[in-house]
Amino acid sequence: MKKFRFSILALAALLMLVACKKHDQFSGYPMHEVPDDWAEIQLHYFEPVNNIAANYIDSVFLNNQLYSSSRGNGVLTPMNGVPGYGVGRFFGVQSGSVNIKLYRKDELIYDKNVNLAPGKQDVWVYRLDVEPIVTDNGYPYWSKTPPATSAGWGSDSVANVMFVNMLFEDNTDHPTVPATPYPGKLKLQYQDKKLDQWVDVGDYVGFGETTGRCEVRVRKQDGVITAGSETITFRLLTESGDIMQYMAASGYMNWQYTRDLALGRAYEYIIGGVRTGRSPSTSVVTWTSL
Repeated sequence: MKKFRFSILALAALLMLVACKKHDQFSGYPMHEVPDDWAEIQLHYFEPVNNIAANYIDSVFLNNQLYSSSRGNGVLTPMNGVPGYGVGRFFGVQSGSVNIKLYRKDELIYDKNVNLAPGKQDVWVYRLDVEPIVTDNGYPYWSKTPPATSAGWGSDSVANVMFVNMLFEDNTDHPTVPATPYPGKLKLQYQDKKLDQWVDVGDYVGFGETTGRCEVRVRKQDGVITAGSETITFRLLTESGDIMQYMAASGYMNWQYTRDLALGRAYEYIIGGVRTGRSPSTSVVTWTSL
C-alpha cells in the first residue's frame, strides 16, 4: 500500500513539472516575467494594401531577435498585429532605441529604429520607408472598479474603448507614391439606445492618434441571468459635425459600425483602409485588451 501511495505522489509531482514546463510557452509564444524597465509592445501593420499572401510579413525581428514568424507564431497580415491568438499579449524588449526588421519570405522590406519607453504601447507600421508611430496602450485599463465609476446607473455598467485613427484618404498610386493619410480629424460616438442619444468616445483625433481609454455604457437586460453584453452602434463624425462617408460597393455611404461589448472589457477600435477606395476598403479592426 505504501509503495502504491508513493507511486501516486510521484506521478502527481511529475505531472506538475510537465504542466509548469508546458505553460512556459503558450500557443507558440515563450512566456517570461517582464522587468519594470522593459517596453511591452503590440506591433501593428496598417499600410493600405490588400490582405493577400503577397503582402504578408513572414518574420518580425526586434533588435535582431526573431519574435514572430510564419514558421512559429504566425504571419503579420495587413490591418492586423502581433502577438495575436489571445487577449492581452505583448512582446517584451529592453526599452530605449529598438530596431525593427520585417521580412517577406527572405526579403528585408523594413529596417527602422524606434524609441520605446518602459510599459505597454502600440507600434504602428503604416509606411515601409518611415519610422513607425508609437502610441500609449492605456494601461492600466481601469483606474477603479467599473461599477464604482457608474453610481446610479442601476443595471448599467461599462466597458472601455480606445479609438485609433489609422485611416487613409487615398492610395491611387501606392506604392510608387506614398498613400495619403486622412487629412482631418475624426470623432467616434456610440448610440445610447435607452437615452436615445449619441455619446462621444473621447475627442477628435488625427491620423496616428488615439482617444485614450474612454468609458462606454453597457446595459444588460433586466431580469435576465447573463454575463452582460450589449450590441452597440458606433459612428464617426468629421470636424464639420457630419457623419463620415466612405466608399462602399454601391457608392459613398455614412460610416456606422455595430459591435457587441461586454461588461468590464477593454477594447481598441482601429479604423484603417482607404476612405475613397475599396482596395482596401474602410474597415474597423477590434483588439480586445482585457
